[in-house]
Amino acid sequence: MKKVLKTFLMLLILIMSSSGIFAQITVTGRVIDTDQQPVIGANVVVKGTTVGTMTDIDGKYSINAPSSSSIIVISFIGYVPQEFIVGNSSVLNATLEAEALALGEVVVIGYGTMQRRDLTGSVASVSGSQIAAVPVSNAAQAMTGKLAGVSVVSQDGRPDASISIRVRGGGRSVRASIL
Repeated sequence: MKKVLKTFLMLLILIMSSSGIFAQITVTGRVIDTDQQPVIGANVVVKGTTVGTMTDIDGKYSINAPSSSSIIVISFIGYVPQEFIVGNSSVLNATLEAEALALGEVVVIGYGTMQRRDLTGSVASVSGSQIAAVPVSNAAQAMTGKLAGVSVVSQDGRPDASISIRVRGGGRSVRASIL
């Protein structure tokens, strides 16, 4: 009888001491941006694990962290990710700041898009404000003299006459009727 009681007590002590190892901490919180608006669909992940969730329509979340030393990572596209150590906190609120990225100039080419720095040929462009500043009847005439290597010629003097646009190096001219 003493042996059974001793085994039972040992088993009870083992169970009680191991329950702290598997204890999870439920962490809740709210994710907002710098304008105090909720960030909907932000990723909330326990770093180094596959445990994660997303914020709801109010920017709120709830996640189970394995321990108080766990690190919670909150991220969203276009914002700087933030990391928090759980510690003794059961509520972790986060304010995400917009990530300022310098976008390179993108050029649309005939069969796709490329970064301007990746092109090997010459690139010329005319902005909409430059075209609007010229008092002519159509946009093709406004480009006359603005693009190096591009020749814009009207077939005759009529306002509705067809226009030929020839790009240097091209064997043929492009005939355009721009109204």
